[in-house]
Amino acid sequence: MLRHSSVITKWIFGILQSTGAWFITNFIYILLVLNLLFVRNIAEVNTIIVTALALIPFVLTPGILAAFASARRFFNESNALSYWQTIRTAYTTNYRLAMKTGFVYLAGLIICYASYIFYGQWGIMGEIIPMIVAFLGTFLYLFILAYESDREEQFWHYWRNGFLLLIRHPMLMLFMMAESGLVVYFCHFLLPLLLFVAPGAVALIVMYFYRQCVQAEEHKSRGRR
Repeated sequence: MLRHSSVITKWIFGILQSTGAWFITNFIYILLVLNLLFVRNIAEVNTIIVTALALIPFVLTPGILAAFASARRFFNESNALSYWQTIRTAYTTNYRLAMKTGFVYLAGLIICYASYIFYGQWGIMGEIIPMIVAFLGTFLYLFILAYESDREEQFWHYWRNGFLLLIRHPMLMLFMMAESGLVVYFCHFLLPLLLFVAPGAVALIVMYFYRQCVQAEEHKSRGRR
């Protein structure tokens, strides 16, 4: 009983730490979400949405990478860096890398939105397909950031290798998306949970399945020797 309690406490603490890393580096997004509670017309909503999208490469993506660094520290107990050193090092050292990743993701979102508007004129499938692509692309984006927080490679190698890791392990990918989706779904009923629990929980889930994919590939490599 005490052992199970200790494990639960450890995971709760890990979620709060990863959320803390995201919160510290993405405080402006917290303000944008809170501002949505006080908007008076659709023009103000559009302004907030455009601002949030414009800040993806410069604020959101480096902050998510810092949250993944905290999640990696949670799973790697031998990490010599402290919590604050982990966040600071991940944010400052990988800022340009994260910014590039954010630009790629933002470009993908713009393409999906343009496709939704253009092809949506011809039927429901023209709306559904871009939405599905954007949904899957978001998980690839998160997976790539987990990858970037763990290893040093050339920029496009992250995208190529991350994509190959996911498609080689479709069940792990499906479980990752399902668990992340359930967390966001249950947290969206209460705004504080969505802000202070969901980011850290999703970071731990994605990092966990990233590590599972890497371990599966390493196991295959050892089996071929």
